[in-house]
Amino acid sequence: MILIPIIISILVAGWFYRKTIPELNAWQKNLLWLLRSCSLIVIVMLLFNPILSFFSKHKIQQKVLFLNDNSESMDQTGEHISKSNTLQKFNEILQSKLTEKGYEVEYFDFSDGLNGSRKATYLGKSFNELIRTIDIENTEEIYLFSDGWFQDDDLNFIDKLDIPINTFAPAYKAVQSDLEISSINFPKTTYKDDITPLFVNIAARNFKEDAVIKLKSGNKILQTRKIDFSNNSIQNINFEYSFNKIGLNKLKVTISADSLVELNLANNNISSAIQVLETRQKCLIISDKLVWEIRFLNNAIKSHPQWEIEYLSKKNSLKKANLAVHLKNEIKDVNTLILVNNRNLKFSKTEREIITNFISNGGGLLLLGKEISSLSNLFPSTELNLKQTFSGSINFTEQSNKYQTFRSIGSNLIKEIPPVDYYYVKPKLQAEILAEIDNDQISAAILFMDFNKGKIMQFPFFGLWKWQLRSADGSYNKFFSDLICWLGTTRSDLFYAYTDNNSYYSSETISINLSAYDETMNPRNDVKAKIKLYKSDDSDRPVQEKYLLSSNSQFYAEFEQLEPGEYSYLVSDEVSGGESRGSFVVLEDNIESRDIGFNYSLLAYIAKQTDGKYLNFSDIEKNVINKSISHIITKTNEIPIYKKWYVIALFLICFCLELYLRKRWGLL
Repeated sequence: MILIPIIISILVAGWFYRKTIPELNAWQKNLLWLLRSCSLIVIVMLLFNPILSFFSKHKIQQKVLFLNDNSESMDQTGEHISKSNTLQKFNEILQSKLTEKGYEVEYFDFSDGLNGSRKATYLGKSFNELIRTIDIENTEEIYLFSDGWFQDDDLNFIDKLDIPINTFAPAYKAVQSDLEISSINFPKTTYKDDITPLFVNIAARNFKEDAVIKLKSGNKILQTRKIDFSNNSIQNINFEYSFNKIGLNKLKVTISADSLVELNLANNNISSAIQVLETRQKCLIISDKLVWEIRFLNNAIKSHPQWEIEYLSKKNSLKKANLAVHLKNEIKDVNTLILVNNRNLKFSKTEREIITNFISNGGGLLLLGKEISSLSNLFPSTELNLKQTFSGSINFTEQSNKYQTFRSIGSNLIKEIPPVDYYYVKPKLQAEILAEIDNDQISAAILFMDFNKGKIMQFPFFGLWKWQLRSADGSYNKFFSDLICWLGTTRSDLFYAYTDNNSYYSSETISINLSAYDETMNPRNDVKAKIKLYKSDDSDRPVQEKYLLSSNSQFYAEFEQLEPGEYSYLVSDEVSGGESRGSFVVLEDNIESRDIGFNYSLLAYIAKQTDGKYLNFSDIEKNVINKSISHIITKTNEIPIYKKWYVIALFLICFCLELYLRKRWGLL
C-alpha cells in the first residue's frame, strides 16, 4: 500500500519541475526533482508506514538432543566394559534411526555443567547452561545417556522443561567384589568430652567374608570394628567417641579386607569433620530459699540441650550441696545468672562487685521476687516501702512486641498465665516495661534494661510456675528457655557466619551464610559484609575476597572449585563493625568414585516425570520412530524508521539543499 503514495509523490515532484522560470537545463531539473522526491517519500513513509516490515519463510526441522554424561563415574567398568561404552550402543542405534527419519540431532557432553569438571555431575546446572546456549523451543525429545548419579539437591527443574526425557536401563553388572562406605552421619557440632554418636553406612558387593572398619582423626585410630558380611551385605555401624580437642576435628572412616583385592579403592574411605565446642552454655541460680519457682525453672532450662544449670543456696554463706563455695569461681563460665529473692537474699561487697562485672562484660541477669537492696543500682526499678505481696493478673505491653521471646506468646497463651503474687516497684527512667499488673495503679510487672554489655530482666513477683500446670503445649518451658537464651546472648552472637557442613568435596559449591540481628534480636537489612577466605597454611593472604550477596533478607557468599585443604574465613560488617570467623575442610576424596553401577530408580523416575521413555536394549531395537515433521514458519523483521536519526537527517538535507539550489538558480 505504501508504494502508491510513494509513486504519487515522485510524479508530483516531476510535474512540479516540468517547467521552470527561468528555464533550467535537464540535469538541474533532474537534481531538484530527486531532492523533492526524497523529501516527499520520507514524509509519506512517516505518515503512512512509520514501521517497515519484512517477511521471510524458514523451514524448521524437528530436533532431538543427545546429552552424554562424561563424568568420571562413567569410566567405571563392569564385565570388562565401561558404563560409557555400554550406553554408546544405545547412542549409535538411536542416532541412525533418528537421522534416517529426518530429525536434526544435536550432541552435548555434560558433568558439572556443559564444560565443567568431570569430578561431579549436576544435571540442573547442565540444563540451565543448555537453555542459555541453544533455542530448545523446537526440541521433540531429550535422550539422557547417564548412569543416573547426580549431586543435585532436587530434580524439580525437570518439570519446567516440558520436554520428554528418555533414559536407559542397560544390562550392566559391576561384577568385581567391592567394599563401600556409603555415608557417615553425626551432629555438626558437639561438646568437649561429650559422648558423640557417629553412624556409618557400609555395603559389600560380591563379598561374604570379614572386613575391618576404622574411625580415624588425622593419623590416630580412634576405634576399630570387625564386620561380618556373610549374612548381610548392607550394614549400619554405630561409633561412640568423646572428643577432647576443641575446634574443627577432621574425621576419616576406612574399610578393608585382607582377603579381597579391589579394583575401586576410592570408595573404601570417607572423610568429614566435626566442630567441637569447649562447653555448653551455663545458667546459675542463686536463692535464699528453695521454692517451687526454682524447680519449674530448672526443668524449663534443662529442656534446652545447649544449657547446663547449677543451683547455689545463699543464707549467711554461698553453698553448693552443703559445701561452701566462692561466687568468683562459680560464675566463671556462666552466661545467665538468676537471682530468686524471698526477702532474705543478701550479698557482700565483694560479691556485688563480681556480679556487676559479670553483667558489664556481657552476662545476663534475671531477678525473681523482691528487689535486693544491696544490688539496687543494677535493677531497672527502685524499691518501695511496701513489704507485703498482692495478687493480680499480668498484661503484656506494646513494648514487649519488640522482642521475639514475648511476641511468640499469642493471645491464647496469655489466657493460660495465672494471677501472680507481686511486689510494688517504681521503674527507673531507662527501664522498658514489658508487662504490667492489672490493678488500679497499673504497676510494672516485667522490666528490662541494658547494663553496659549485659542485659537485666526483673520479675518482681512469684507464682508464674503455675503457668506450667495449665499449659499442655509446653509454652512455659519455651518462654523461659527462650528468655534465658536471650539474656545469655552476647553481641558476638548477633553477627554469626556459618556453613551448612564442616567438610565439602572439591567439586561442591560452598555457601557461607550470615545471620545478623539488631539489639532487639530482629534481623538486620542494612548489612554491608565482606568475606575473606584464607587457606590454613597461609593465613596472611586471602585466597578470595568478596562482598556477601543478599536474597530474601538472607546474606551469603558462594565459592566453587576450591583446592583440597583446610580453610578459614572472616566475615566483617562495614556498618556495625561486627565480625565472625569460621572454618571448613575441602576433601581430596572424589565423589564420583562412589557412583557404582546405574541408578535405575532415578532414571526411571526422570522418564516418568517428564512423560519420556525408560528404555532397555530390546526396546531400542523394536522402537518405531515416526518421521520428522518439518514446519514452515514466517519470520517478521520490523524496522521503526521513525526512530532512525539518519532518516530525519536525510529529509533535512534534501529539503535544505533543494531550497539552497532553488535560490541559487533564481527560482526563489
